Amino acid sequence: MTFDREVMAALCLGIVWVNTGLIVAHGLGDFRRLAQLRRRLAGTVGDFTGPPEAGPALRIVQAGRSKGDGAIHFHDRRTEPSRVPSGLATMSKGEFEIDASPDGVWVWPTREQLLAKARCTGQQEFDQLARTALHARGAERTLEVDLGSRCKVAGGYLDGNVLRADRDRPLVFSADDPRATLFGLELLVVCVLLAIVTVAGLLTALCFVGPAFGLASALAALGLFGYFLLVQPVGVWLSESVRLPHELSRGGSWVRARLPS
Repeated sequence: MTFDREVMAALCLGIVWVNTGLIVAHGLGDFRRLAQLRRRLAGTVGDFTGPPEAGPALRIVQAGRSKGDGAIHFHDRRTEPSRVPSGLATMSKGEFEIDASPDGVWVWPTREQLLAKARCTGQQEFDQLARTALHARGAERTLEVDLGSRCKVAGGYLDGNVLRADRDRPLVFSADDPRATLFGLELLVVCVLLAIVTVAGLLTALCFVGPAFGLASALAALGLFGYFLLVQPVGVWLSESVRLPHELSRGGSWVRARLPS
C-alpha cells in the first residue's frame, strides 16, 4: 500500500513538472523572439519627423456586444496601420526618406494613448452603440491612434537614401523607444518564469520534509494541486502579455453610468 502511494506521488510530481517544463519552454521561446527583435532593431533606432496629417497611425476595429445589462464588451476584429507615414528618419547614419509598404509597417502606441481612444466619451455615445450591440453581429467601432508628426522609428532596410520596409523587414514606429519596450517584455518573461520555477521547486522540496506522507508533505501536495490549477492560466496570461504592441488584444468594456430616462 505504501509502495502504491509512493508511485502515485511520484507520478503526480512528474505531471506537475512536465506541465511546468512546457510552460517554461514556451516562455523561453517568447523571450528569444523578443531578444532577437531587440538586437535587430538596436542599431537602427532613430527619430521620425513628418507632417502632422501624415504621421503613423494604428487602426483597431472592434466589435462590441451587450446582453442588455448595461455593459458592452469589446473584442478585436483586426488591427492594421491606418496610414503609411511619409517623412524623414534621422538615424546615426544620416537622414533618409521613408518609403514603406503597408504590410511592412508596425505602429506601437503607448497604453495611455490606447486607453484614451477607447474611453467612452459620454452617455450619448454609449446609448448609440448599445442598441446595435444587442444584435448578433455586434456593434463595430474603429479606434485610430495617431502617433503624430514625431516619434521613434527603427528597423527596415536602406536602399540608397531611402528607408524601405517589407513584411520580412518591418519598420517600427513607436511612441517610446522600441528597445525599452522590448526589454520590458523580456524582463516580464524572466520574472514570471523564475517565479513559476521557484514556487514549484519550493513545494516539491517541502514534499520531502519530515516523515513520508506527514503533515509537511500533505500541505505540499495541497499546494502543488493549487499550483497545477493556476500555472496554466498564468502561462496563457504571460503569452498574451508579451505579444508585440501591434499584436495585443485590447478588448475592453463600457459600463452604463446611469440608466436611460
